[in-house]
Amino acid sequence: FISILKASLDEEAPSKSIGALHVIGAMLKHVRDIPERVLVFTERFVLRNVCVSDVVAYYSQSSSALKGRGLSKKGVKLANQYIELKTADKKDALASKLLSEAVLDLTSQIVSYSKCNHSFLSKAMRDVLSSSGEVETLLLTLAKILRSGDGASPQSYTGGVSLCSGAIYWVSALTDAHLGTILNISNEGGLVIERTQSAVRSTMAQSDLANELKEISDRIA
Repeated sequence: FISILKASLDEEAPSKSIGALHVIGAMLKHVRDIPERVLVFTERFVLRNVCVSDVVAYYSQSSSALKGRGLSKKGVKLANQYIELKTADKKDALASKLLSEAVLDLTSQIVSYSKCNHSFLSKAMRDVLSSSGEVETLLLTLAKILRSGDGASPQSYTGGVSLCSGAIYWVSALTDAHLGTILNISNEGGLVIERTQSAVRSTMAQSDLANELKEISDRIA
C-alpha cells in the first residue's frame, strides 16, 4: 500500500494532492495480479462514491504532469472547463458530464487490467454488487465501452487486455452473476438489455471473441 501511495505522489499527483482516483490509477498501473474481488470492489466504488471534486483533482494537473498518464482527453477538457466556470448553475450543468466521463474512463482501465478468471469474476460480482442500480449502471457502462471500439488501455500494465476484450469478459461475468436482476430491470421498462444487445451486435463482426458475444446475446434475449 505504501508503494501505491508513493507512486500516486510521484506520478499520479505531482501537486502532492492525493485523491481516491489517483490511488486507483496508481494501483491499476503498478500493482500486479490484483484479485477479481478487489477489481469489482474498485468498480463499485467508482460507480457509487466518485464525486466531482475527486474527478476535477484527478484530471486537472499541469500539462507536463499529464504526460504518460493516459488520461481521457475529454475528461481533462471537461475538468478544465469546470474549473473556469464562475457560476454554480453552469458548474452543476457540466458536473454530470464530467462524472459520466470519469466513470467510463476508470471502468475502461479496470476492465482492461487483465483477463480475469470468469468464475472468480462472476462470484465477486454476485458477492459485491448488491443493488439492481449497480448492476444496471455497470452493464450500461460496459455497453458504452463496447460501442466505443477496441483498443488497449494506456494505464494498464503489460499483462492487460484490449478494451473490447475486457468489456466482453465483464459483460459475460455480469450476466452470469445477475441475469435475473437484468431481466427484471428490462421487464420494468429499463433499456439495459436493448442497449447491451445493440452494443454486442455492433461488436460481434469486429471481434475475435464472436462466440462469447453470441452467448451473451442469446443469454439476455
